[in-house]
Amino acid sequence: NILRRKVLQNIDLEPFDLSNIRKQMRRSDIILYFSVFENNIYASTITSGSYDMHHIELSDDDISRIDTLVESLSTDRINLKELQWIKEQIIDELDIDERYTNYYVIPDGFLYHIPLEILPRNDVATNYSYGDASFMIEHASISYANSLKDLERGFNHSPELTHNLEFLGFGISDFQNTTSQMQLDRTLPPLPLAEREVSEIVSLLDRLPNSQFHLSNNSTRNRFRETAGDSRILHVASHSEVYENDPLYSLIYLNSDDDLEGDSDNSGLIYAYELFGMELSNEMVMLNSCESGSGNYIQGSGIVGFNRAFNYAGVQSLILNLWSIRDRSAYELSVSFYTYLNEGMGKNEAMRKAKIDYINQNNSNPSYWGSFVVYGNSDPVVSSFNTWALGLALMVVAMVSLLFTWVRLYGVSVRRL
Repeated sequence: NILRRKVLQNIDLEPFDLSNIRKQMRRSDIILYFSVFENNIYASTITSGSYDMHHIELSDDDISRIDTLVESLSTDRINLKELQWIKEQIIDELDIDERYTNYYVIPDGFLYHIPLEILPRNDVATNYSYGDASFMIEHASISYANSLKDLERGFNHSPELTHNLEFLGFGISDFQNTTSQMQLDRTLPPLPLAEREVSEIVSLLDRLPNSQFHLSNNSTRNRFRETAGDSRILHVASHSEVYENDPLYSLIYLNSDDDLEGDSDNSGLIYAYELFGMELSNEMVMLNSCESGSGNYIQGSGIVGFNRAFNYAGVQSLILNLWSIRDRSAYELSVSFYTYLNEGMGKNEAMRKAKIDYINQNNSNPSYWGSFVVYGNSDPVVSSFNTWALGLALMVVAMVSLLFTWVRLYGVSVRRL
């Protein structure tokens, strides 16, 4: 009860400085701020030079239609016509200029469950003509925040903290017939590519060399609690479950520690409520697990569960899943995302590129690629400046300097050819 009160009191009542936010926005940036009250949506569009408020009223039938759409997102049969209808009802009413290609979205209500990136930009031919559709992610990079205050914190660029590790990964493929804590008649299925995902990410992060990962039986609850806060980037590839009735009991599945057999604190489970008490100064956490970004929401505070727990613990940005996706899709999107991060892209742009690659090279059905969302600070995790180019430039400068020194000393004339 004490923790629940703390979570409820954590709704952002601190004043935010809108002028400070707008000063830091680029010409291509736009903030979409939504408030949902019963059948009414109040949407604000904020740019560096303008602020507009829009009111959208939905009928009871519209709300029922939206609920059906949300339930369908985790299936393989997302109805494009319904996504197009949502865009026409809400996004098109905001009359957003095409020049805005970087969206910061503060959702509310059902909009927490429908990522803007999966909405079609134009009319679609049929309900399931995914290959012919053009999606919003192909036009703009999109990231999310729980409040304008959270967004302001992200814009303010938190000071860099010192960590012993640049990257820390946990991955489990075989759950050894572990039974679900939420559905006691269900056994957790294996994730064949989870361990490969973590080890491959470490191998490609050549600009973040101080990395470490734990797989299978080494991926334990106690190791997570001891080391999770000591890395710039934390990545978890495992199962998780969101407890809708009490999101603080949502959990991440890790392994128990053989050395602590019989210890009551050796369950192998990390509950959301535990994260509130941990000091996690990570620059980024990617929780690549089932429905890690879902759960109940509180007006003005966002999803209660992993989202709010990691945010409260001090994490600057989060990559979460809104619904369950296939193991191979999770693996391919994650590896592609980190490839672009390693090149110096911001988190939102790296995710955009990863999704576009998946659409073009694998499957354009949004159920496969649309569940990943970026919350919080979108800054790059590595410098975009090419160190190879720097070395080449320095070598050229040195050679030119040497040439002119030689000319000055020996009187050799240089002619331009």
